[in-house]
Amino acid sequence: MKKITFFLLIAAAIAFGACEGSKRSTDNNVLFEDSWVLTELMGKPIDSTGRPPYLQFSAENQVTGSTGCNRLTGGFTLQGETKLKFSPLATTKMYCPDVDESGFLNALEKVNNYNIVSDMLILSNGKILLAKFRKMKRPY
Repeated sequence: MKKITFFLLIAAAIAFGACEGSKRSTDNNVLFEDSWVLTELMGKPIDSTGRPPYLQFSAENQVTGSTGCNRLTGGFTLQGETKLKFSPLATTKMYCPDVDESGFLNALEKVNNYNIVSDMLILSNGKILLAKFRKMKRPY
């Protein structure tokens, strides 16, 4: 089911790409402009109350953000128009009994593809949709 959902999402992104306001960006600068707030992880919506996980990418191939509890930092590489790979990420070690950040961090380890459609960042491993983010103006 996840494979079908992923392929339908990509097909929709291509189909809507011709529509005004739903453009797929191949410009890497879009990735660096704003914060990206997690809205879906492994097909499940993220509760937006509290402090949701987010990522910020820099043109110097650095990523910073939050797991929803702990700060994270690390590097990433881009290849071509859709390839994205994170280096091992470092996090702070605050105690957060109500936050399960392991799913988010595990998903980021598996990422090797990205797409930006309108104001959404879609991360996948090429077969499975791992995470979806929405654009949010900096600072977050």
